[in-house]
Amino acid sequence: MALPQVAGFDPPRWVSFVLVLAGGIALSGIADFALSQAGYGALGAYVWAVGYAGTILLLFVLYLRPLEITGPDGEGETDP
Repeated sequence: MALPQVAGFDPPRWVSFVLVLAGGIALSGIADFALSQAGYGALGAYVWAVGYAGTILLLFVLYLRPLEITGPDGEGETDP
């Protein structure tokens, strides 16, 4: 998921990663605060936990899972 190109500026992929991370955590915290101030402390904690976990899951799916991280394939090596 890349940010749209705006006025000829194509931001690097890490910028969108940081924006999603900050936005997800901030929105979870704001929702927790609002619900806690309204007297729904347990619901606020639940919303914060689900929002935080959802943000981490979203970052994993969008940014970390597509990476092809592989080790050596073992070709050309001899067994000891």
